[in-house]
Amino acid sequence: MIYRYKGQQWSFDELEAMIHDSVLDSTDCPQCGDSQRVEPDAQGYKCHSCGKGRVHSPLVVLGFV
Repeated sequence: MIYRYKGQQWSFDELEAMIHDSVLDSTDCPQCGDSQRVEPDAQGYKCHSCGKGRVHSPLVVLGFV
C-alpha cells in the first residue's frame, strides 16, 4: 500500500518504521522543497532552510497522530 501527500509518497513499511522512530523526516517544505528531521507529532514547524514554509510529520498529515 502507498500513502500519498502533496506529491510525496510512503510505503506501508516506511510508515511502520516511522511509527517506531522518535525522530523522522518531515514533509517537504512547500516553499523550498527541503525536508528536515522532526518529532512524530510535528505540525506547522518553520522550515530551517528558507524560514518561510511549514513542514509537518508524515504521521500527522496522514492522520496517524
